Formats: sequence, structure tokens, C-alpha cells
Amino acid sequence: MSDERRHPRSASEPPCWRRRGPSARLPRSLGFNLIELLAVIAIATILAATLTPGLRLAREATERIVCASNLRQIGAGLHAYSADFSERLPSSVHLSLQAYRPQEMMAATAGPNEDSQVRWDGLGLLASNRRPYLDSPAVLYCPSHDGEHPYERYAELFLKPGFAQEIFTNYHYRGPRDRRSMSNLALGGPRRVLVVDGMRTKKDFNHGTGTNRLHADASVDWLADNDRRIHGGLPNGVIEDGLFEAQVYEWLWDQIESDAD
Repeated sequence: MSDERRHPRSASEPPCWRRRGPSARLPRSLGFNLIELLAVIAIATILAATLTPGLRLAREATERIVCASNLRQIGAGLHAYSADFSERLPSSVHLSLQAYRPQEMMAATAGPNEDSQVRWDGLGLLASNRRPYLDSPAVLYCPSHDGEHPYERYAELFLKPGFAQEIFTNYHYRGPRDRRSMSNLALGGPRRVLVVDGMRTKKDFNHGTGTNRLHADASVDWLADNDRRIHGGLPNGVIEDGLFEAQVYEWLWDQIESDAD
């Protein structure tokens, strides 16, 4: 009897698997050998190295757009607040004559006081749970922020009145121009810059290579910092000398407004 009769072949069986007696050879492996595998890894590595910078730039561009949208919402909130309070901007204890602390203008709260309580302050007045001017306090946080103040750290605190923990945002508020009178929104002109990236420390400068700027007329634009001049002028930590702090932030705001007219 022939081999074909003893071992009938299935109709779906590949031709290379036909039985040809005891000396029939096994089919060649269909997998990768070591050299082919190494070649594939090398190609994948080259492609990753080529594409990663482009993907990073695309992500940063997207985050910059989201950041600008945040500032537009903050601008709308500032104008709504101003309309309710005789054209005045949100006040801040950090701009008071008794304790002038422009470095702390990322804070949404002030305190604690003698009762271990803190209160809404600066941009935090827009997110107050009693009278919010923003759809969500998340608007106060930039997606590019890589420092110590992500929204997740403070999200629950925005829901708790009378909390005792200080809250920081990701944006730096200029505040009223005249600290004595808590000046109105119109003073300083429509191109006056009111809010930019966080400037409390270098880690708080969200985009690194520049900042979105919110102007008094609620417009938003991008200020490039390609030479890292602004970033280089930011402090590494909290400034203890009040006079030096005032000089640093006066210089920083001058740089930010250098072409805002």
C-alpha cells in the first residue's frame, strides 16, 4: 500500500507538509532568527528617536492651546467679577502695604489667621464655592505644569469651606495696579498684562520657553522666552528679603510687558 493510502492528506494541509516517507524533512521555521530580530529592534529604535521630538512638540503645542483657553476663561471671570464689584479686580493680602509679597501671587488663598483659617484670595476669589466665576477650579491649572502644584493636589480643598491648607494655582496674578485703592480693571490700559504662567519659582514656569499672557481686555497671546531671560530671572526658592523680592518681581513684570503696548 502506498504512503498516500496509509496517510491520507487533509485538503487543508499545506503542500510543504505532505508526507513523503521516513526521510521527509520538517518545514523551515516561520519565526524570526536572531539577526532579523536585532534588525527589527534597530529600526524601531531609529524610528522612535526620529518621531519622539515631533510628538513632544505636538503635545506641547496642544497643551499651550489648552493653557490659552484657561486664561481666556480666567479673563472672562475677572471681567464678571469686576462688573459685580464696581470695576475692581480681585484683591490680595499679598499686595498689601503691610505685607507686600508679589512672589506669592500664585496663591488662591491667604492665611491661616489666628483661628487657623484661610480665606480666598487673588485668583481664588474667582473659584470661591460661594460665588464662583469659573466653570471649574481646574481652569486655574495648566496641563504643562510639572512642578509641585498639580490640580489633583488641591481638587478636594476647593470643595471645603473653612479649610486650613494653603492652595496654589499654576498662574501668576498681577493684581490691582494701585495697592492703596485696589484699582479698577481699566487702569493701566487694555494691554496691561494681568495673568501669566506661574513665577513663584523656576519649577512653576509651566512652558519653559515662554508664557501665555492674559491682558486687561481679556485677549491672550504668547510671549516667547527663547533666550531664557525670564526663566533665568525666576527664583529657585522662596525669597526671604522683602526688598529684593519686590525688585525681582518688578523686573519680571517689566520683561513680560516689554512689548505689550
